[in-house]
Amino acid sequence: MILTIVLVLLMSILSALGAYFLKVAANKTESNRNLARHPELWLGIFLYLAGAACIILLMQRIEYSVAVPLGALTYLFSLLFGHWWLKEKITRSRILGVLLIVAGVAVLSFA
Repeated sequence: MILTIVLVLLMSILSALGAYFLKVAANKTESNRNLARHPELWLGIFLYLAGAACIILLMQRIEYSVAVPLGALTYLFSLLFGHWWLKEKITRSRILGVLLIVAGVAVLSFA
């Protein structure tokens, strides 16, 4: 059970970090030709792949119909990382949206 929780958290955090670094790389260039020159792009891709590896391990432990929705927890971490590191505003509607997603994940996880 503990390993399953760790895998869910790792999958979500690694995926959110991957998206963060892809955003950083995208913000550093105006042309897609130069995008590959930014190490943040490659770090983002690596973190996304690490998150995918976690979901593969997770699906070995729990049902597919539960594992995939658990990936929606990435939205929670994306909201936090965007606020902390990109200085994005957290609005009431974003909070409500993430709370609804987390509630949906909880319902599916305990069903």
